[in-house]
Amino acid sequence: MDQIAYTTADCAADPSTFRWCNCTWDSAGVGLDATKAASATYYNGLVELYAEWGVDLIKWDCMYDDGSADATYAREEVLASNAVKAVQRPMILSLSPGGGMLPAAAAWAAGVSASGGGHGPPAGTTPGAAPGPQASMYRITGDFHSRPLGWIDGLGEHVFTLGNLSSTARGAGRGLIGVNNTWPDSDIIDLGRDSAFYNTPAAELHASIWMMARSPLMYGGNLPIQDNYTLNLISNQLALMVNEHSDDLRVSYAGDCRCTLKGKQHGHACKPINDPSSSDGPCVATWWSDISTKGCKAVAFLNIGIKVATPDVMFTTIGLSPGSSYTVTNVFEKTSQTVKGASFGASVQGTGGVMFVVAPAGVAANECVSA
Repeated sequence: MDQIAYTTADCAADPSTFRWCNCTWDSAGVGLDATKAASATYYNGLVELYAEWGVDLIKWDCMYDDGSADATYAREEVLASNAVKAVQRPMILSLSPGGGMLPAAAAWAAGVSASGGGHGPPAGTTPGAAPGPQASMYRITGDFHSRPLGWIDGLGEHVFTLGNLSSTARGAGRGLIGVNNTWPDSDIIDLGRDSAFYNTPAAELHASIWMMARSPLMYGGNLPIQDNYTLNLISNQLALMVNEHSDDLRVSYAGDCRCTLKGKQHGHACKPINDPSSSDGPCVATWWSDISTKGCKAVAFLNIGIKVATPDVMFTTIGLSPGSSYTVTNVFEKTSQTVKGASFGASVQGTGGVMFVVAPAGVAANECVSA
């Protein structure tokens, strides 16, 4: 009779993590010791089982969320990534930090070398080496849906975190958006009639940052969607074009953008103070990105403050010639104007946002990525 080899839990477990796991929000369990061979066997077995079930997407939570530099979570990240790559069935792997992500960890997940602190590579690899993409999606913010009414802890923080990390995680002003066809995940979309942001300025800000940062569009409201207001925010064809093609996101700030750092996030997760009496005016983040080879740009003005703002942006800032004419299309209002000069701007309500597609004269916004 053939002998059957069994691997037991103690061969993979890290006893020192009993009741604490390797996860800050889950205190009931035992974590893995990623240096043990049985840990890879465990991960491989899980993914093989999911493949047999016909699973298309795995969202693996609580990776690299402690902010340490010892690559504890990076080692498990590699185990999960290798397991998904090894199975025959194509799968999308989504890695989630369980508490916000450091810039270096996001860059590591996207498969590029990062500048500045945070997680190093797994043991046995060259420090700073780019391992190639570890996942198709990677969470870069903490939970958003659990605190939708808290502007400072929720959507306002997302503007800082998503913009700062996505635009600078590679260092030297290089953005992380779209690198290696990976997607920075900023959690579910909280829109629709049951949302606290329904029919408010924050709804358009919400949709704009998800679209420009190429965040996965995982809708968190009631289905089916039956109101045109919400459908315009999440199924607008120009908005979806931006979500698919936004590349090399860049960010600048104006006004009173003081904020309170959160934990170990080094400024990338930052609570806006929103001082209504500031003489510097509301904090406005201007985002811009490339969306085609035809010279089209996506631009969003995001008012993190609580007072009306009238921001503008120089065409030279976003890489366009100030002496040419451009068609500037308001994505969600579906209105266009021809602008020739040095800059263009908009009026933005407090805690609101507006997104534009800027196309050279003679190129319609919906033709920016056509053949």
